[in-house]
Amino acid sequence: MKPEAHPASNGTGANVFEGCAANLPPHSGPFLDVLRVACVQIDPAISGKAKENAKLVEELLLQAGIDHPGQVDLLVLPEMGLTGYIFQDEKDIQDVLESVRASRDAGEDETETCPTLHLAQKLASSLQCYVLAGFPENAHHASPRVAIDRSPISSSSLCIPPCDSRTHDLIPTDRKRTDLYNSAVLADRTGNLIHVFRKHFLFDDDKRWAEESPGFEYVNLPDLGRLAVGICMDLNPYEFKAPFEAFELSRFAAQHRADILAVPMNWLLPTEEIEPELQVSASANSHANPLLPSVSTINYWAWRCAPLCEPNGEGAVGHQTVVIAANRCGKEKGKTFAGSSSIFAMENGQQPELLGFLGRRQEGVLVRKVYRKRQ
Repeated sequence: MKPEAHPASNGTGANVFEGCAANLPPHSGPFLDVLRVACVQIDPAISGKAKENAKLVEELLLQAGIDHPGQVDLLVLPEMGLTGYIFQDEKDIQDVLESVRASRDAGEDETETCPTLHLAQKLASSLQCYVLAGFPENAHHASPRVAIDRSPISSSSLCIPPCDSRTHDLIPTDRKRTDLYNSAVLADRTGNLIHVFRKHFLFDDDKRWAEESPGFEYVNLPDLGRLAVGICMDLNPYEFKAPFEAFELSRFAAQHRADILAVPMNWLLPTEEIEPELQVSASANSHANPLLPSVSTINYWAWRCAPLCEPNGEGAVGHQTVVIAANRCGKEKGKTFAGSSSIFAMENGQQPELLGFLGRRQEGVLVRKVYRKRQ
């Protein structure tokens, strides 16, 4: 998603890169636990290469030394990370759609028909961590609560009903129902699929095939706390026309005191940061370095989370929310993605803390320990 042009600030005029440290010391005050979070940033091959992309994710995790239980509590993969993102219409995307119902049918080869769901379950089971992974969903006759009866997480832990945060006079009236969604599946530490989050605000590329979900949701995880999820464009103003200060997704997270806000993404690089292709290899400017991030993009994400930091805002004073922006890098069909996946610590009444980031062209895994304050 490419946002409208806004100053690179967090809403209070501060740049979140000021005082950024790779390894921050623990917060002062009481702690409940240490949260270990990670996100994977890849440049996925497209055109039916889901299995190869799944293998790449596993290889990057191994290169990062993440190969056994106890290293990560929550792992976040990008929006539609294994399939690519840009499709022309419903027919064009048919071959890569995944169905939770199909993944549970006996005899179904999940690696072929549901590669994202299979990867999420495999990683969750082997690493004994929660895994959130974006995928294009065929939701015919499917409920978002896909395996709640087989998980230790009860159905009462879900936000019911979903919170519709759209500006209603901006809702298009000409979109047909497709039962296809840009989604993110959550697997628990045992590998059970427990919920499917669906994108609430659609970007132009989504509108060609997907349907808007009815609203934002969270799930209460017994050992991690309250996890709220948005998908890429969900972090922007609805239709790019809603008031900027509505901060729909982060206000939802603040109002419901989310402990974690995870956002799988396919976020575009700002046009002014894209070098002419022929100049990239010879360029001496900072944008040519794959390890350097898009600073304006990261600052924009922090700004869109302003309600989580406002001293007199929606959240409780002193409440901390860990924000995970899991983006992809590379190019697809002429569009360049921003990479720059980031992890923030947002505390009500405090400046946001950028705990770490990846470069805009860097494939890799970002891992951070967050020392969580409890009130």
